Order: sequence, then C-alpha cells, then structure tokens
Amino acid sequence: MTFSSACDLLAFVPHVDPAALCMIVVDQHMPLKNGIDCLRELSNMQDLKHVRLCVFSTFSLSTYSGNVRDLNALYIQKPSSYQETIAIIRDLATACLSKD
Repeated sequence: MTFSSACDLLAFVPHVDPAALCMIVVDQHMPLKNGIDCLRELSNMQDLKHVRLCVFSTFSLSTYSGNVRDLNALYIQKPSSYQETIAIIRDLATACLSKD
C-alpha cells in the first residue's frame, strides 16, 4: 500500500491486523511529517515491535545514522533510477515473504 503522507500512514496502521505487517518503508521527505519522525511513532506502537522499519532517503546515511540506529531501522539510500528503486522494493518484499 502507499500513502500520500506520513499522517495518512499513521492513521491507517492502528486499523490493520499487526500480524499482517512485515515491513513498513517510508520516505524521509514525506509531506507533513518526515520519515524519521514517522518511524519514531511507529516504533512506539507495541503491536508493531515485530515489524521491520525502513527509511528511504536521497541523503547519505551519516546524515541520519544516529536516528536510524536508535530506531533499529534499516536505512536505504535512494538509487538514481526508477528501475533500481523497483528492484530494491522487490528485494524487500521477497525478504518479507521468505521470513516465514
């Protein structure tokens, strides 16, 4: 699923069966609330402790390394092409599906 803002994602998540979630990927530069702030709120939800949190950003990891590490989140630097982005998303989805 995709959401147009972090606020939309945060409003939706409480209405989902937590067992149905494997991973949540956000963009650091989301409207209304940035990705790190969104992940911080998600990481505080007890029902989501099993869910892997990931943030995409155009900046290098060093810019966000402390925040990402504190949230035990995965950092992914955005690739330069759409095809590479799709490949990364497929890899993440495959990792979730093979987790069982």
